[in-house]
Amino acid sequence: MGNIDRFGEINYENLVYTSNEDDIIKYTLIKGDLLFNRTNSSELVGKTAIYRGEYTAIYAGYIIRFSPMLINNEYVNYVMNSKYEKDYCYKVKTDGVNQSNINSQKLANFLIPIPPLKEQIRIDSLLKEAFALITNIEEDKNILQSLISKTKSQILNLAIQGKLVPQVPTDEPASKLLKQIQAEKEVLIKAGKIKREKPKKTSDNSHYVKPFEIPKSWVWCRLEDICEFDPRNNLDGEMAVSFVPMTLISDGFSNSHISEVRKWEEIKKGFTHFREGDVGIAKITPCFENRKSIVFKNLKNKYGAGTTELYILRPMSEPFLSNYILWFIKTDNFIANGIDSFTGAVGQQRVGKNYIKETLFPLPPLSEQKRIVERIKAIFQTLDAIL
Repeated sequence: MGNIDRFGEINYENLVYTSNEDDIIKYTLIKGDLLFNRTNSSELVGKTAIYRGEYTAIYAGYIIRFSPMLINNEYVNYVMNSKYEKDYCYKVKTDGVNQSNINSQKLANFLIPIPPLKEQIRIDSLLKEAFALITNIEEDKNILQSLISKTKSQILNLAIQGKLVPQVPTDEPASKLLKQIQAEKEVLIKAGKIKREKPKKTSDNSHYVKPFEIPKSWVWCRLEDICEFDPRNNLDGEMAVSFVPMTLISDGFSNSHISEVRKWEEIKKGFTHFREGDVGIAKITPCFENRKSIVFKNLKNKYGAGTTELYILRPMSEPFLSNYILWFIKTDNFIANGIDSFTGAVGQQRVGKNYIKETLFPLPPLSEQKRIVERIKAIFQTLDAIL
């Protein structure tokens, strides 16, 4: 009965067929019959549909068929799909292992408010108009959501090309920021806190080719040049920290997540480590394509751990880089090239870490990064308000 929509109509896709003549004779439906789902999961018990005779059909054993007498069956169908009916079913159903049940006697005892027949017909007519309007509104909303998503994509494309906000001549060029980051990275390498990256092999992959021109104050680099990858936390086992599974990370163009609180001892092994301000990128399909990427914030005691299906990027020197990096990794070009680099079996494909590390990254001056992030935030808030 998952084939019943919220308006009490039957969707005939994915239904099974039979040629058993005895069943066809005994269980054939008559146009106008109401079909009550008497047993299934708690959410499906009580779902009711009206059979309109579009196809010759029989009903299954978990269905109670009934036909109203001298009452408009359309009106009864609306009642049977109301909250009033759902509340009744919840009260009288019998729960078993993974199943709930309502027998024919309990169904027969369900009290239906019956207005005069002409009013039943008027109610039916008004509800049909209302449901048609709701459907049209939802279709329009889906179209609008698609347009807004495309607009956000274009905003990000403009942002990483230096076309979203004007350049300011007095900004310190990005080349100085990159040198500062590289100097700090060298100190950490010599201290043994991070490892030096191995020399890169020549490659002709598309993500190694500069995809567009950038402003003179910007510089091309790679994410591995400015970030530490998959760092580990060294914390007291009793410390309360945040735990973030993939299901608690929002997708799309949002930058939000929620978390659970766990002791570090419980989650320090077998999970990905991160801290406040780190960037997380989903590595597995379809989460990668769906833009499940995040800047971690409001973590308990500033630290956390979570799903192993994340790559963690920790920007060197300047924490604010996280916000700009996030919008870069949500761009169409980054996602498309990442999909091209997928490896693994269908349904379990993942984007490689080398793709993330070696992708060319357009680095703006720090001041311009801040202006870009603020501009994106303002535009996205305006777009979200439309819905």
